[in-house]
Amino acid sequence: MADAKGNAKTSFKPRKIKYIQVRHKTGKEAVTGDIELFAVKEKPSFTPSGMTAEGFVTKAKNLARLQTTAVLKCTDKELSVCFDVMEAPNTPPKELGGPIYEDDCVQFFLREKQDSKAFLHVTVNCKGKLLVLNQNGRSAPLPQCTVNVKSTQGNNWQASFSIPLSELNGTPDEWAVNFTRNSTSHELSSYIMLSTEAPYWFLQPDLFVGKEKP
Repeated sequence: MADAKGNAKTSFKPRKIKYIQVRHKTGKEAVTGDIELFAVKEKPSFTPSGMTAEGFVTKAKNLARLQTTAVLKCTDKELSVCFDVMEAPNTPPKELGGPIYEDDCVQFFLREKQDSKAFLHVTVNCKGKLLVLNQNGRSAPLPQCTVNVKSTQGNNWQASFSIPLSELNGTPDEWAVNFTRNSTSHELSSYIMLSTEAPYWFLQPDLFVGKEKP
C-alpha cells in the first residue's frame, strides 16, 4: 500500500529488535554463530498515578501471542486496575470449575513495602469470580474489591476491579507490582520477565516493578 506520494505504508507497528553479543573470557566482545534477532519490549516501569502494562512475555521469554493490556490508576481514594484480554479466534474463555487461577484469568500482584516480600494477590477469572489472597506472610486484613467483567469484541473480555486505598498498606511510592494472564488453552504470560527457576513462576515479589528512583 502507498500514499499519494508513492511512499510505502504499513498497517502494523514496527517491532523493536536487538542482537546478542557474547563476551569472551578474554574481555573482547564478539558475535558467535548467527546473530539472533528477536522482538523485545519496553523496560517495565511503574507510575503510581497511572500506568499501562503491555507487551506481556511467556516463560520462554517470547512476546505473548495473545495480547493483554492492564491499566492501573491510583487516586487519593482508590486503586483501580483494568485488564483488556484478547482471546484466540473461535476459542472462548474457559471456566474449568476448579480453582479460579486455573481458569482463563488475570492476576494482579502488589508488594506494599520495599523491605518486605509479602504481597497482595488478586485473581479475576473470565466469569467475574474473584480470589484475593495474602502471600508470603502479608498479615493485613484482605481488602474489599469491587469487580466487573464484560465481553468485548468477539471472544475478548475485560476485567476491572478497584480497592479502597485506605485498605492497603504503605504508600503508592513504595509499591511494586506485576500483572499476569493465564490462557488455559494457550499460554501463561507476565508483564515482568520472571525467572523460570522459581518453584511458582508468578510468585516472585523480588522482581515486581516499583517506581524508578531519581
